Amino acid sequence: MYRLNAVTIELPPLRERVEDIPLLAEHFAAQIRPSNAPLVKFSRAAIEILKKYGWQGNVRELENAVLRAVSMCDDIIYPEHLPLRVRNFTDEAAKPPDTTESWASSPRSEWLTLAAMEAEYVA
Repeated sequence: MYRLNAVTIELPPLRERVEDIPLLAEHFAAQIRPSNAPLVKFSRAAIEILKKYGWQGNVRELENAVLRAVSMCDDIIYPEHLPLRVRNFTDEAAKPPDTTESWASSPRSEWLTLAAMEAEYVA
């Protein structure tokens, strides 16, 4: 383990390096296509969608999204070629759920017994 830990490189997540996304996407698209095929280009709308996505899986997730887009398009990647999770991404979807209104924060006097819950559901 000590031999492997000789050099440590801190690399920020892809969502913090938005300027790298177009370059990486073009690189992955060029790698996927055969050498005799024309280069795949990205529409501006597709690049903007890629920049807005959260990339929880970092570069590997971007590579998989580009692989799907390249296999779905002819020569230009449009938003409809991107995976649905990337197209439909919102900043709200990336936030953890609000747990302030959980059962644990409610007073015990408001808790129902199992019998009361069963009666409520049966009625």
